[in-house]
Amino acid sequence: RLNFGGQIFVLGDRFGHVSIVEPRAGSNRELCAFRVEDASVSTSGVSERPGHIIDPRTGAAAPFTGSVTVVSDNALRADALSTALFVLGPEAGLELADRNSIAALFAIPRPAGGWDLAASECFPQFTATRS
Repeated sequence: RLNFGGQIFVLGDRFGHVSIVEPRAGSNRELCAFRVEDASVSTSGVSERPGHIIDPRTGAAAPFTGSVTVVSDNALRADALSTALFVLGPEAGLELADRNSIAALFAIPRPAGGWDLAASECFPQFTATRS
């Protein structure tokens, strides 16, 4: 298992336990966990640098304030897709993910606090630990 911050590569299944934490600066509160084998996992969000993901349609920061995690067989693909789906936001992003068999999980902030998790059809089974 190689951990590059927002990108993890798992070779085999021995260290395939992956946790998704709250997408807030400095948070380490786990929202959910899942297992992968021989895969790359990439998460895009604004917890470390708010506003750094730019929507190319507007030239402004993408308005979504949660995170997107993508599981793929390829690190470059996982990274590119997590960023693209982040820019699209949960509704359009999940539609694109389902249409193209992309394993994606959105952590969506609730207006009153807490988080909703929304996964594409092919995302690995996960266990929610917080809401």
